[in-house]
Amino acid sequence: MEKQILTLGVEMMRKTGIFLMLLFIMTSGVVSFAEGSLQNNETKSDTEHIIVFDDLDKIPYQSFSGNDSNGDEYTISISPFDNNKYNTNAYGTLSSNSWLISYDGITIKASFVMTVTNNKCTSAYNKSISTFGGKYVNDILTKGDSHGMLSFDVVGIGGLFQKNCWLKGTVSGNNNTVVVTSDM
Repeated sequence: MEKQILTLGVEMMRKTGIFLMLLFIMTSGVVSFAEGSLQNNETKSDTEHIIVFDDLDKIPYQSFSGNDSNGDEYTISISPFDNNKYNTNAYGTLSSNSWLISYDGITIKASFVMTVTNNKCTSAYNKSISTFGGKYVNDILTKGDSHGMLSFDVVGIGGLFQKNCWLKGTVSGNNNTVVVTSDM
């Protein structure tokens, strides 16, 4: 009987040791992930995307898919908002239309609408943000003469990491072109 109790005690200690070792390994992985996220935030050139959408009067629905620095797939797209009719002025450029600009990634989805009138950004509205594995804070949608920009911070579960993200549409003034840049 004593031998049986001793064997059970040793077995229990072995399982507890394995459990603690696995817990340590899992915790170390979370810390490494958080450090990697901070490093990506410091080197924006690795995470920034620049996509040029040309001839929007002829091809109004356009998208670009790629892989980010972590190998995750993303899609950046532009499409007419509210089924606009394509109004052109005497120079053949779009005179006034609204465009839905969007980023669709594994952990972040973001979009906004930008109205372009005579090659100027006249409004930016209808922002939408969703995140997986964290929350977004400090979201702001701004408008300049030539661009609309949505920016926000993503905070990981438990506050393990924080990253500033943004999506920007810039009117170029040439060939009905909008340049979409992002850092997610």
